[in-house]
Amino acid sequence: MPARILAANQDRELERVGEQVQAARRIARVCARARIVGVGFFDYNHAQTGVAPNAIELHSVLGFACLSG
Repeated sequence: MPARILAANQDRELERVGEQVQAARRIARVCARARIVGVGFFDYNHAQTGVAPNAIELHSVLGFACLSG
């Protein structure tokens, strides 16, 4: 498949995904407090965005509950 066809397909797919993200943001509910259940994974700090002081992560999230509106 020529590169220009692949690039055009990629552009269309990125546009479609972008539209889905924008739609999700319009209906997203923000919780001041939430309970998140998952498997804890201690990573090392390698300049991740929003990393916790102890570099713990959840892999994967198994449950989520909004505790306040």
